[in-house]
Amino acid sequence: MKKGWFYRPADRMIIHQQNPDSAPLSIGRVPKVIGQIEHLTDDGESIRIEYLVLGRRQRRGRIVNEDELDRGTWAAKLSFRRPTGSDERHAYARLIREEGEDAPVIPARTYYDEDGNLVFPTAEAQTLGYRVLRGTEEEAREAWEEIAGYTTMCGKSALVLGAMMVGPVLDSLDVLAHVLNCYGPGQQGKSTVMTVACSILGDLKPRRQQLMMTWNSSKQGITQSLRTRGFLPLGLDEHSSSGRRIKESSREISQMVSGAVRAMGSADGSPRESDGFWLSLLLSTSNEQLKFEGQTEDLATRLQEISAPFFPDLMVLADGSPAPAGHKGAEHISKRLKRLAK
Repeated sequence: MKKGWFYRPADRMIIHQQNPDSAPLSIGRVPKVIGQIEHLTDDGESIRIEYLVLGRRQRRGRIVNEDELDRGTWAAKLSFRRPTGSDERHAYARLIREEGEDAPVIPARTYYDEDGNLVFPTAEAQTLGYRVLRGTEEEAREAWEEIAGYTTMCGKSALVLGAMMVGPVLDSLDVLAHVLNCYGPGQQGKSTVMTVACSILGDLKPRRQQLMMTWNSSKQGITQSLRTRGFLPLGLDEHSSSGRRIKESSREISQMVSGAVRAMGSADGSPRESDGFWLSLLLSTSNEQLKFEGQTEDLATRLQEISAPFFPDLMVLADGSPAPAGHKGAEHISKRLKRLAK
């Protein structure tokens, strides 16, 4: 650290002494770094690191990147007072980085190891959760047993759920990234099959997990999001929410099925290594077909579509049993399946 700045490990306090004759001033405590997060290429090579830091009154660590350390904006994430002045920011940033070097290394993206095993990150290693669950394992087994029973009654629904489950291993099967679109009029089970399929990956409620999003995004927003996912799938609901026509989205979809990788150059003209990749399945819903005549060859082969309806047309009681005809307390099976999946 700069001259006059000291660190007291006993209580993790930063001390500043302006000159040898002045009294030392306590600046603040350094948050604890519980992990160093590595962003990896598809073959497991590290290209960027972040830090998993435990803030005040927080049960789980928050991710802090290098830019946030340099600017001092990390403090708001962790309920700390923002560092004042460049010297104070430098002191905090250096101590957090030094502690991060000794912290356990956590991979931030799915990747294949040398033995061909697919390695998944922990829930804390990325903003996109995928492993944050809800309820007990026993409740989940009961719910999925019922969902699976009704799914087997509709071959199209089984195919959609199977596609979502096989998304992470497409690369090991030598299959390129794909988009699977479920299309048709409203009230035909498109949102239900989307919710059920995305719930396979984890709890849908936390928005920052982004297991299921809408098409309402900038043209680069979705592809940038995909590059943070590696081999993990994504659900995009209702193409009409994008505000774009089908033909206007075809270029964006082509970028998706090509892995969402974008080659870029640095300020001096040299190539910059691409940060992130995506090779999995994107599940989509729309009212109209995303395919049209004259589409490029990549979309003709890697954009697949299945028409509604999905799941059987049944009415059930509160316990899931079939409802007698005209029963006032009955609900459609799609509502029950969506609730169970969530």
